[in-house]
Amino acid sequence: MLGLHLLLIFRNFKRFKISFFINLIGLSTGLACFLLIYLWVTDEVRVNTYHKNRDRFYQVMRNEPYGHTMRTEAFTPGPLAGAIATEIPDVEAATVVVPPLPAYRGIITAGNSTAFALPQFVGDDFFKLFTCHFVQGNKFLALPGKKSVCISDELSANLFHTTTASVIGRIVKFENDDLKGSYIISGVFRKQPSSTEDYDILFSYNLYKSIRPEIDDWSNGGPSTFVLVKKGTNIVQLDRHLTALLKRKRSSADETLFVQKYSERYLYGTYENGVPAGGRIFYVKLFSLVALLILGIACINFMNLSTAKASGRMKEAGIKKVMGAGRGALVLQYMIESLLLTTLSLFLALLMVELMLPQFNQITGKGLILHFDLQLIVVLLCITLFTGFFAGLYPALYLSAFNPAESLKGRLPDTALELLIRNGLVVFQFVISVVLIISVLVIYKQVQFIQTKDPGYEKDNIISFSRTGKLEGDYAAFVSELKKMPDVVNASYMYGRLAGGVSSRTGGFLWERQSNAERQTRFGYLDVDYDLIETLGLKIKEGRSFSRKFGADSTAIIFNETAIKAMGIKDPIGKRVMFYGKRQIIGIVKDFHFESLGQPVKPFFFKIDEEKGGNILVKIKAGKEHKAIAEIEKLYKEFNGYLPFEYKFLDQDYQEQYVSESRTAMLSSYFAGIAILISCLGLFGLASFMVERKAKEIAIRKTLGCDQLGILYLLSAHFVKIVGIAILIAFPLGYVLTRDWLDSFAYKTPLEWWYFAGAGIIAFLMTGIAIGSQLVKVSRINPALILKD
Repeated sequence: MLGLHLLLIFRNFKRFKISFFINLIGLSTGLACFLLIYLWVTDEVRVNTYHKNRDRFYQVMRNEPYGHTMRTEAFTPGPLAGAIATEIPDVEAATVVVPPLPAYRGIITAGNSTAFALPQFVGDDFFKLFTCHFVQGNKFLALPGKKSVCISDELSANLFHTTTASVIGRIVKFENDDLKGSYIISGVFRKQPSSTEDYDILFSYNLYKSIRPEIDDWSNGGPSTFVLVKKGTNIVQLDRHLTALLKRKRSSADETLFVQKYSERYLYGTYENGVPAGGRIFYVKLFSLVALLILGIACINFMNLSTAKASGRMKEAGIKKVMGAGRGALVLQYMIESLLLTTLSLFLALLMVELMLPQFNQITGKGLILHFDLQLIVVLLCITLFTGFFAGLYPALYLSAFNPAESLKGRLPDTALELLIRNGLVVFQFVISVVLIISVLVIYKQVQFIQTKDPGYEKDNIISFSRTGKLEGDYAAFVSELKKMPDVVNASYMYGRLAGGVSSRTGGFLWERQSNAERQTRFGYLDVDYDLIETLGLKIKEGRSFSRKFGADSTAIIFNETAIKAMGIKDPIGKRVMFYGKRQIIGIVKDFHFESLGQPVKPFFFKIDEEKGGNILVKIKAGKEHKAIAEIEKLYKEFNGYLPFEYKFLDQDYQEQYVSESRTAMLSSYFAGIAILISCLGLFGLASFMVERKAKEIAIRKTLGCDQLGILYLLSAHFVKIVGIAILIAFPLGYVLTRDWLDSFAYKTPLEWWYFAGAGIIAFLMTGIAIGSQLVKVSRINPALILKD
């Protein structure tokens, strides 16, 4: 019996070739999109979830009053972890971590091998909380003292050119702004791909405390704190205990502490007024919904094309019923046909995914692979069964419901309910397509807006590279030589980076007539050298820039406009503030964006510090980049010949702030295009259905002299109405969705009317193309042959 069904299905595929190939392309494209998004979503939700005790593993977060709102940060006092472990019984273990900031990157040397490495400083109980797989050494004995380090397997391979020989006990030298010395390798760990912890080398936190003893003060907030809670712990009560602990240790503290699951920090990393308010989870939910909608559109196409061809199969159904076939047998045949087509589409989709994965990985910045593990096999099986059942159920019920007598007479039933369902499905398709078009236009314009908006400083033709190695001691000589180059406009340095938000912040400021509200003001700041303001092209609004002409400016300070407004200082030039001693305000710079455009400009200042490491910035003449960089590299090799010259353009660093938005824009455009394409296939199916139903009417009209324009109106009026209804539904829906997304940016492009008009025009154009293809078919109809039937 199954063989007979398969033979009939094969004959029907062969008989309706165009319908078969359209369904195959539509379903396989929908399934390919679903699988690509599934791989991406699965990778996103797995980030930081590999830790053994992830259900009890939390990070301590800090809420601090900031004006009329709350600022949420992961920076906590250095002694907090130790106090939690001894004073809060609900906590099984706690550890302190100084995260791997780019400013801490240093040089590691083993023999003749040298490489850059990003360090992280960890407490004694680090490995009780963080699951870390060691390929060499014992992780619980990995950091017995300040002179012990653990390195990653990648770094070990780069330094020692082996992945098998033991490197335990080998000596390495590490050097950055704070650390200089020799260390013994006590362990080698494997880097975890699904992790946000991107460090190369682990040091003991006790070493960090010996270098920066001020970090062990309750008034400072540099490190991060992590806790492993006991089973059954009341998290709300734990939050209260943490805040009470902070109050006991520092009575003046106006912050509150709370914990958040570490496995959720990647997806839920955005906060509003001290409360988690989403983050990357928004994009996970968004593209998951897009995947389901695209697959749903593909299934709707199958339904429409199947019912459109019903007039060609109703006699088949009638004969089968006359010969004794029950409705159940017909439903089974049509469902097997649907499942078989879905299975064929799945194999084609897998081929498409394999071919598209390299490009998809390039867009998303991931390393996804199509690995057929048990989970993926189960997902493929479920999605095939679901798609086949969902796509084939309505056509099966529709085709099997024909009355045998009416079917053999060639009369196709046409009820209001069937028309409503069929037209409603097409309306649904175009609602989704129009909303996606609007979203793509808005996202594209917002990304373009934030990438081209003037940040308040010059970012073009400026390169940045690390001030490491001999450049720390010979920095003045190096910069002096740089400025002599004919193609170099200026050069300076800063400790930290602008793009993405500065890493240095403080609230320990005092100024005259300071109120309690003003005490809550926090400032971002950068330690810089002379000429940094000129190199970046920042505009001085009042006063002057740092200059050696006025003697040492080591106690001078320059604020931005927002900082002066926040402090409420009148006539600020010459006034003094307290920040590690008295400092004189010598200048005010116009506001500039040192954070992404998702944040408003905040209080900020510059101060001189020529001793720290950081990044050297070089402004190059436009059009002379290649020549100048070659000369800079040559000079760099004279000072740091044992290190590779790694640089980055400042505008590239700026653009990297908006990687998520750029990727969203690109992916949205691709998926919107696919949705539109598949929707047009659905419209083609409905047009095909109408042509078949109205074949005799069209033949009669042509016989009576009706021209092509009249036939076009006959076919298009109904479709234009359907698409018009879809557009009317999609406009308010698209407006609400894009408005809410734009509200996540402090600076945003306005919602222009042409986004919606453009989406509507595109929808009507695609409708015209689908109808036009049917008009060509109608123009070839021979009225005599149609009327003879």
